[in-house]
Amino acid sequence: GTVAFTTSAGRLFDAIAALTLGIGANRHEGDLAMLLESHCGMADGVHDASYPLPLIADEPCPRLDWRPLVGRLVDDLAAGVATQTIAIRFHHALAHGIAAVIDHHPHLPIVLGGGCFQNRILTESVAALALSAGRDLATPSTIPPGDGGLAAGQLAIAIATSLRE
Repeated sequence: GTVAFTTSAGRLFDAIAALTLGIGANRHEGDLAMLLESHCGMADGVHDASYPLPLIADEPCPRLDWRPLVGRLVDDLAAGVATQTIAIRFHHALAHGIAAVIDHHPHLPIVLGGGCFQNRILTESVAALALSAGRDLATPSTIPPGDGGLAAGQLAIAIATSLRE
């Protein structure tokens, strides 16, 4: 079959939330992701569980393969697993996948950015995994993690490039 690629974790959140919660469309940007995150607070006893989200270490662009995650998630839905359990397993899978990307680049600094890091559960999970691996990381504070931060990052790169030239 056809394989789709995206650099947006937001689209993955949308797809997983649509499958898990049975909601087909966002009412506003990030709506489904926030609903999925809210389900995590209701999960009991599954805090270490995770779906598989393997890193494909192809250079120069390593990527996470979400197909095994979706397959296991669909199996859980068919088996009647609680949506709260599925939600936390997804968040943990994504956090572990991000940690694998971090481990793949030990020489680079870690800066968490993008709208998905407005998600407290994901951000705290990634931070805990990075810190337990002895890595320091930066998170957004003054500059927002979403599109505003993206624009600030693009500006910083443009300024650095023009100063080099």
